[in-house]
Amino acid sequence: FASETGTAQRLARDFADACTMSHGADALNDMDPDNVDGKTTIFFIATCGQGAMPQNGSAFYKALCARTEPFLEGTVFSIMGLGDSSYYFFCKAAKDLETAMLD
Repeated sequence: FASETGTAQRLARDFADACTMSHGADALNDMDPDNVDGKTTIFFIATCGQGAMPQNGSAFYKALCARTEPFLEGTVFSIMGLGDSSYYFFCKAAKDLETAMLD
């Protein structure tokens, strides 16, 4: 999860608690992009400020963008973006993460 105010963190932990085979909910900066290789990962990503990635997700996002190897076959992900639709950059951090995962 990447969360500035705690909403995405709370949703991620609630979701992890509901999954019987879950690893848990980790802040993105506690992960390495290689950790999602060949796995199913669900991201809960809030957008803060003017479309920015929350601080506890920025290091993961930068490492993901610097990654040159494709993900292994079987790597599956889903992203739940959180934001306020009245903002111009609505869910931009989630969209940016999706783009980086697909590159």
